[in-house]
Amino acid sequence: MRLSETGVPGVWVRSYPSGRSKHGYTVVWEGRTYRRVSKVNSVRGAAAERNKALERLASGQALDPAPIQKPYTVGLAIEDYLKASEHMRSLVTARLHGRHLTAVLGHLPVSGLSQVAIAEFRKRRSTDGVSAATVNRALSLLRAALNFAKGEGRFSGDHYFDRLSRADRKKVFVEETPSAGLRRISDAQFESVVHSLPRTYQPVARLLLATAARKGEILGLRWGEVRGDHLYLRRTKSGKPRSVPLSPESAGLLPARPSNAADDDVVFRGSDGGALRHNFDRAWRAARERVGLPWMRVHDLRHEAASRFLEAGGTTRELQVLGGWSSLELVERYSKVDQDRIRETLAKLGRRAAQCTVTTPRIM
Repeated sequence: MRLSETGVPGVWVRSYPSGRSKHGYTVVWEGRTYRRVSKVNSVRGAAAERNKALERLASGQALDPAPIQKPYTVGLAIEDYLKASEHMRSLVTARLHGRHLTAVLGHLPVSGLSQVAIAEFRKRRSTDGVSAATVNRALSLLRAALNFAKGEGRFSGDHYFDRLSRADRKKVFVEETPSAGLRRISDAQFESVVHSLPRTYQPVARLLLATAARKGEILGLRWGEVRGDHLYLRRTKSGKPRSVPLSPESAGLLPARPSNAADDDVVFRGSDGGALRHNFDRAWRAARERVGLPWMRVHDLRHEAASRFLEAGGTTRELQVLGGWSSLELVERYSKVDQDRIRETLAKLGRRAAQCTVTTPRIM
């Protein structure tokens, strides 16, 4: 590589062994030397660019204009959040929500997110047959992503969810139908599915109905979490440990602890010694199909246990503590189901009362 003068002051040409050449210019201003390659790559072009550089420096401007900053978009916020959330238990579902959000809102700058854009996302997902609850969960992920990006300094100022009033929040997170997803399970229906399960899976299903615990909490139960007459669950959805009392019947569903079992060993294992968590869903789906109850999900056992707890005289606050729900609002839906059951019972009483015949005593 060889640098040569061109005869024009401050303009030079750089020659390469391959035969290529690059023209450039040099500017000295206030004791500082600036050397730049010409964009035009000719003597005339380099000279013109040098003159413009001198004019900029003389007027107090920077020689190189600041690069144009691309706006931080909703799609980038979601991408950054998911990258930082590799430990998330529901990462697969979160990524699915992220893809749907990015498809509709990803191109928008964070400052361009609006009620209209949110409504468009909800409309598209509703057209796909998605429930209001699923859309709410996707929007909750979006809010978490924006909060994360703001905390990381990826953009300045507030984002859309920061500015929401209480009334607008209800428009964004549409309230579900009070009894949505709360289909009741009778004893006969439950027993028919349980008896169709392999024997090693049956205690798990019974314990889910007896404790209102989540599936992952029971399938992932460790011996160190079994504390005599209660379970001390450490691996919860909220991340907060909680205690679940056990009745003598519920405690009898737990297998005997092997003498060599460590506190971190899983309680429920298959006949081959492996954990049940990977095959329980498959076994449950097969069992419910065999008995003609394809609608019954494993998670429905938690809903049914909550409803039965209230019917047995428990309070909503006690149920919240037992099941680890984050707010009383989430528990209220079970009390509404309880009220429906009371209403049905009163209706039966009313029909029986109406059928009674009143006999007038004879006066002697």
